[in-house]
Amino acid sequence: MSAGKDCVVVPLDGSLAGEAALPYAALIARAYALDVVAIHAVDQESLASAADLARAAAWFDTYVGEAATRHDVKVSTSTVVLGSAASAILDFAEGSRFIAIASHGRGGVRAALIGSVADNVVRGAEGPVVFVPCEGTSLAADSDVILIALDGSDRSLLGLEAGRELAAKLEANVALVRGWRFMAHYGGALPYAYVTPELLEAPKDEAEGYLATVVRPGEEAFTPDGYIPDAILQTADRVGARFIVVTASGKGVGKRLVLGSTTNRLMHSSKRALLIVPVTS
Repeated sequence: MSAGKDCVVVPLDGSLAGEAALPYAALIARAYALDVVAIHAVDQESLASAADLARAAAWFDTYVGEAATRHDVKVSTSTVVLGSAASAILDFAEGSRFIAIASHGRGGVRAALIGSVADNVVRGAEGPVVFVPCEGTSLAADSDVILIALDGSDRSLLGLEAGRELAAKLEANVALVRGWRFMAHYGGALPYAYVTPELLEAPKDEAEGYLATVVRPGEEAFTPDGYIPDAILQTADRVGARFIVVTASGKGVGKRLVLGSTTNRLMHSSKRALLIVPVTS
């Protein structure tokens, strides 16, 4: 069983923390004319009989109704699936337009969306994932800025395309950011005696030159200096970004996404929602 393509799949575990994804799922659903589908994964070993599954489904249906009311969200379907949380979620969401997931929920019998589950869902997803931190998202509730993080690679252009599409759907403004760091640019091993004013300016000039080739009229462009994830987060605070759009690094062992240090750091540190775009080939 799968959710179908015209939907946003929202994994929920029954916790208020896990519900942080619901408003963002609704926002995406309205923007793209999609349905919101709630899913709850239950480990088959925790069920003694078919009656237990029926009770779990009844509980989840009631819970989703209450959660939807709390967040003023329309949920089209609620479904309980069997299996380990991340695998069951990914199987169900295969082919869906988006997955929207909170950074973590809680432990216990109800197949919790702890951090490791959310991380595995992001790494295993074949489509875009809206990754919502459980704290701090109200900072950007009324923002009209989509911040797109770029690194100069061809793959990051996938995030650029997705971010611009999201901005158009939300009638939001676009801001581009490419951070740079002097020592990282030169591999961290440049003798001080070789440092010249030209070398000091080269990483910044490269970042600015790259953004000049992709920025469009009406879009802002930023080239902050510093540790790249922190530079992105500081820019997000500066513009009041509603979403930060990043592109995964590619596929690794077992066709799991390689998130890269920047995306991984943002997942752990950002108080704003991320749109994580997978590399599709």
